[in-house]
Amino acid sequence: MIRQIEPDKLKECMFNTYCELPMGIIIMNIKQEIVEVNDIVLELSGYGREELIGKQCQKTLCPALKGNCPGSSPKELVNRDKK
Repeated sequence: MIRQIEPDKLKECMFNTYCELPMGIIIMNIKQEIVEVNDIVLELSGYGREELIGKQCQKTLCPALKGNCPGSSPKELVNRDKK
């Protein structure tokens, strides 16, 4: 049996799962600006959430990877969306 979940309940469930994962998770937008991080990232990096949100990942968490981010580049995201 498949049941429909209310959008707000689904968001809450996804957020709780994201917060409880035993690994650091960084969510970035297409400009590679940090949109959200979980508590593991904060523990590992020593940064506060407000210090990271809105900043580019390469300028805060991984400056050695500037221009070579292991995540998808904006160009790859655009190309993937067109398929």
